[in-house]
Amino acid sequence: MIRGLMFVLLVSGCGGEEKSTIEVMTSPQNTKPVDLNDTKEEVVTISEMDTQETTVSVSNENTDDNKSPVIINGYTLPPEPDLAVNNATLLGIDSNDNGVRDDVEIWILKKYKDEHIVVTEIALQIGRAYQKVLEDPSKAREIYPIVDAASSCEAYYQIYAKYFNEPILVHENINDRSFRKRVFNTEGRKSAYWEYDTLLSGYTYILPKIGEGKKLCDFNTSKVSGTK
Repeated sequence: MIRGLMFVLLVSGCGGEEKSTIEVMTSPQNTKPVDLNDTKEEVVTISEMDTQETTVSVSNENTDDNKSPVIINGYTLPPEPDLAVNNATLLGIDSNDNGVRDDVEIWILKKYKDEHIVVTEIALQIGRAYQKVLEDPSKAREIYPIVDAASSCEAYYQIYAKYFNEPILVHENINDRSFRKRVFNTEGRKSAYWEYDTLLSGYTYILPKIGEGKKLCDFNTSKVSGTK
């Protein structure tokens, strides 16, 4: 006579990394007395047995939500934004609220990861300035000094720092065509930039003196560049 059956249930997690074993014992409803002289084979079907339904929950700890943040040179990258949502508006997504659109910030931190930290800081300053353009291009004359400040900061560390006994830390243009193409990457954003640029025409602007470029950086230049 069959006293009971054992079922072994193997549960694998995603990727086969987790494995659990559950033993379920089931017994016949009606156990008959044993006849030692009976040579017939007794067959017990599943229908004669109590069955148990066991629910097993397996959690996968390696989901995207639990991924550690990516850090480059001390900067924590924002999460990669959804392309459709990010491009649905002029301003896009700025999840860490630092004034730079997330996709632009990720691009900057990856592109300049092997450059001096001053290069990254200048690029972020340019990103913040262009975000102001996208906020309201009709205020072009008010926004221009913010954009020009970023350009003057770049020029100082690319050209003029050596005249003040400081090292040249920028060795190629940051605020170039590829940078603007990355920021103004939709038809709406391109239109906003052209509106801003058109409204600046017809006016005279005074460039800062070469020694003032450093003062126009919006980050702590002494801490970042290692100079006073």
